[in-house]
Formats: sequence, C-alpha cells, structure tokens
Amino acid sequence: MADKLTQVGERIEVVLDELSSTGDPSVAERAEELVSLLVELYGGGLERILQTIADDGDAGEAILRRLTQDELVEALLIVHGLHPVALDQRIHDALESVRPYLGSHSGGVENLGVDDDGVLHLRLEGNCEGCPSSRVTVQSAIEDAVRRAAPEIAAIDVAGVVEEEPRAGNLLQIGGLGTGAGSPAPSRDEWASVDRPEMGAGQLHALEVDGLSVLICSLEDNLYAYRNKCASCGSVLDEARLDGERLTCPTCGQAFDVRLAGRSIEGAGLHLQPLPLLQQNGSLRIAMSAVPR
Repeated sequence: MADKLTQVGERIEVVLDELSSTGDPSVAERAEELVSLLVELYGGGLERILQTIADDGDAGEAILRRLTQDELVEALLIVHGLHPVALDQRIHDALESVRPYLGSHSGGVENLGVDDDGVLHLRLEGNCEGCPSSRVTVQSAIEDAVRRAAPEIAAIDVAGVVEEEPRAGNLLQIGGLGTGAGSPAPSRDEWASVDRPEMGAGQLHALEVDGLSVLICSLEDNLYAYRNKCASCGSVLDEARLDGERLTCPTCGQAFDVRLAGRSIEGAGLHLQPLPLLQQNGSLRIAMSAVPR
C-alpha cells in the first residue's frame, strides 16, 4: 500500500511537469495551488481524526497503534507530519528488530542521528569477528527495516560494516554459505514475504522460500530464521531439539546457539546460516540475499 501511495505521488509530479510544459505558466501555478489546497484539506481532516481518537484515552491509543501498523495509513500520517510515534523511536524500534542478525557485534548498531539533509547515520559497534552475515546482508537488513519504519529518511549511511578475510580452517563467515576462499558470493537480491506461522516459544517450523528450505525458530522474545541445514553434517533440522537458545541437530548431535547467529556451542568453528527476518502485520520478510543461488 505504501508503495502504491508513492506511485500516486510520483504520478502527481509527472502531471504537474506536463502542465508546466504547456507554456502557460498560469496553468502550472493553478495546478500546484490545487494540489497544495487538497493536501492541506486532507491533512487537516487527518489531524482532526487523530485528535478525536486520542481523546478516548487508552482505547484511543490502542486504535492509534493499529492505524500505524497499516502501511498506507502510516505513510499518509508521515506525509502530513502527524505520525504519533516520534521519528527517533521508530528508528530505534527498527534497529531493535535487526539486532539478532548483527552476529557478534558488541552493542549492535548505534544511531548517530539524522543530519540536516535527512540522512540517517548509523555505526556498527564492535567487530565482525565470527559474524556469519555478509556485509551486503547486514546493511540490507538495517536499511530495509529503517526505510519501512521511517520512509521520510532521505538516505542511510552505515559505518563499520567491514568484511573480514577468511581464516584458514574456519568457515568463510563473509559471503553466505561458503566454506572456503573460493565460495560464491550471495546473489539473491530480494526479500521474500511469507505468512507468519502460529508458533509458541521453543517451537520450530520448516518452510520452502524461493526454492530454499528455511527453518524458523521461536524463542521467548523473537523469531529467528536459518537455512534448514546443519553446518556440521548437512542434515535438515526439521526434527531438531530446541531447548531455550540451544538447537541440537538430530543426526550428529551438534548444538548451535539460535540467539547468537547460529554459532556452534561446542566451539567447533561452525555456524548455521542465518537469514535476516523482519516481522510486520502478521507476515515475515526473509532476506534471500544471504544465500547464493
């Protein structure tokens, strides 16, 4: 819906440009005045609606929360500067949603603020040692989450996303599923949307996404997505055991920490392949750019 609103806005710009090219400046001026008046009219109406809802106290706050979860309504509120959640809070919530996929970055990602040009500056804290997510995947997850929560941001600058050279004897942590220096780089560019499965804490759910078997793990506070393949023996993990944060392969017994990006608990230098996952309006969006074709 938000994308459709963007297309409508772009179409308005095209029509205004066409009117400007007629050679009659008065036509373009009147058209721009008409658009401005319509925006002011609908903006005033939206503001009155929000104020009426807010006057209902707790019940009104619940309605406002539901309204901001609708992409089209949220986009309209942002256009008119009426979003009830402050920009800084929306950015904070977006960054919290991707922290599980920042690997071993101590402290995760720091918000340095929005400059006068509308550019959001972020910095990854810590280092990339042991981080199984590629540079492209990490930055993609951050940018996608922030742009959905704060589309008024003009651009996003992420500092500290640095790829490491692979170490001998270890899995190649940068570059997806590679197991050595010659492994292919990720080539999937899109996020796939799937229905959110009904899951309780401690449960697993396997599904096919874009031809890839994906394992969803449910912890108390969040959902985590991984490629459905043991990093030790290559077996599927549909029947794995999930005890707290510990996921144990039913075939070889190797255990992985779901919260810490699938790192081997026994310290065997192995990682499951994490897939950045965002939750929104009852659906899941999974970053397939983390997986080579």
